Amino acid sequence: IKLIKNVHIFKGSSLECLKLIAQKLEQQCYSPNEYVIKKGDQGNTMYIIGHGEVLVSLDGKILKTLKPGQFFGEMALLEDRERTANVQSKAYCDLYTLSKDDFFDVIQAYPFLEKRLKEIYQSRLNNNQNDAA
Repeated sequence: IKLIKNVHIFKGSSLECLKLIAQKLEQQCYSPNEYVIKKGDQGNTMYIIGHGEVLVSLDGKILKTLKPGQFFGEMALLEDRERTANVQSKAYCDLYTLSKDDFFDVIQAYPFLEKRLKEIYQSRLNNNQNDAA
């Protein structure tokens, strides 16, 4: 709960909501330089960084570095689409995953989370389009 209460999507959520999310999360560990996501993979999971850093890249160019408390892969929860970039661990990482099915269980109880995720998703889409221009 300490980790997710500060994650942008979940900020301001009730303790009950945070507990439900925490129950759904699964921990995964990655070694340095290990791929978490490869461009073109089908996605059905979002990731929250608990420890370590990951690099987001496309066509060999690093787009950004994500740190503990940040998340990625959320687009897969809203759309059935392929992953749009590579994500690789920079060092040893502990990541917490939330599957699409578990996310839908959570938003049935807390619908505001879907709205918040859609706003973040739209913002990232707009930023990606601006980066491409």
